[in-house]
Amino acid sequence: MQNKTNSLSVATLSFSILSLFVPIGGLIFSIVALILAKKAKAQIQQTAERGEGLILAGTIFSYVGLAIQLIILLLSMFGILTYFSVTTG
Repeated sequence: MQNKTNSLSVATLSFSILSLFVPIGGLIFSIVALILAKKAKAQIQQTAERGEGLILAGTIFSYVGLAIQLIILLLSMFGILTYFSVTTG
């Protein structure tokens, strides 16, 4: 009988994919996915379930999503500051 796939590893991958495509909320999804990845890894070590590949993919997508969201946030802040410095200056 094969071991089942850990449900937290599936949730990790799902949240990490959302972090790539959801503006602003992607920051929250990335953080949630990273927390779930840590919990899923601990569960897999205890229960010998499958899902280590899902955790790895989810972790990579989470970091990429986090980087994208931070870049978007910084560019938005820079754009707002530039707009106000030009219009009021």
